[in-house]
Amino acid sequence: MPSPAVSIYRTYLRQIRQLPHLYLRQFFRARAEYDVRRVSEILSVPLFNKNLKRISKDIRKLQDAVRGDTNAFAHILNIAYGRKGKLWWELMQPLINNSKGHLPPLIISSVERSRPPVYSPELTALVTSAYSRTTTKPLNPRALQSPPTLPSQACADTQDAQLLGALSKRREVNIRWRYFSQQCKKVLPPLEITTAKQTNEMGIHIALHNFGFHNAGVTEGIQHLVGQYCLLPTPTRKQRTMEVSSPDPGPNPDPDINLPRKHPSRWIRRRYQTLLQHIPIMEYTSDGKFSVELSPSGHVALHSGSHLRLPGIDRVSSKWYSTSVDPSHEVVVLN
Repeated sequence: MPSPAVSIYRTYLRQIRQLPHLYLRQFFRARAEYDVRRVSEILSVPLFNKNLKRISKDIRKLQDAVRGDTNAFAHILNIAYGRKGKLWWELMQPLINNSKGHLPPLIISSVERSRPPVYSPELTALVTSAYSRTTTKPLNPRALQSPPTLPSQACADTQDAQLLGALSKRREVNIRWRYFSQQCKKVLPPLEITTAKQTNEMGIHIALHNFGFHNAGVTEGIQHLVGQYCLLPTPTRKQRTMEVSSPDPGPNPDPDINLPRKHPSRWIRRRYQTLLQHIPIMEYTSDGKFSVELSPSGHVALHSGSHLRLPGIDRVSSKWYSTSVDPSHEVVVLN
């Protein structure tokens, strides 16, 4: 008679085979093998039953996702693509620990652990962008140097410091590190960091190539599954007229040429569209900075602050605005 671990592993695999995407099947197959192997090595019966119960909970979540439960499917997507869970932490570690260069001065003399946290250039770009945070409000760059939770007593020149005395150095260290940890937990890390074609810095190339899913095609796989043009509605008469009269139709007027077929299920595409709005695309530009953008194929939920995640205006609408709006008004094209 098979052991409980073997039986639950078979049940795990049966649910994994029904997942709609190859990456999901590969990810959860590796996770199931790791979880069951680790549980099989536990000798304590109470601890064995506790871990087995946790795996059973994960299997039930997979069953709900396969049956079409929206929340369950969103949960397994967030787990598989590092929006939460262990993979999120593994993607964040290089960003948090990438504090190369000179170390900041000690806040408490002769105490090495009293150095304030350092925001790497990649982490700075993520926390100051609305596209890479769980909240739509980006962080003010000034807050990286002086957290808003730090009392004014920390500065010796303020009136509070003169009346109440200087702030405890140990308290200042704790406040800075607590704020740093809170902001890191709100970051949505990218799956990879691309480089501009004009970039020739070898050291940067080596560091970025070791991050995340570099050249694995994970983000491109999601975009192909969703369909690059699935968000565009049927062109109106005005748009069709503009496209016909436009002198520059573009190098490829047919968007469906040479593109992989999108997933046939609209429900699946919508789930991945929502996921794309939580996967920032980071690029190391030729001027030595990091830019953060979102895929235009993503789905934007309508809520307060959602305008910060909306894609830029398309070419047809830009031309229509330029011909219909007062010429004295400036039209800003985001794309």
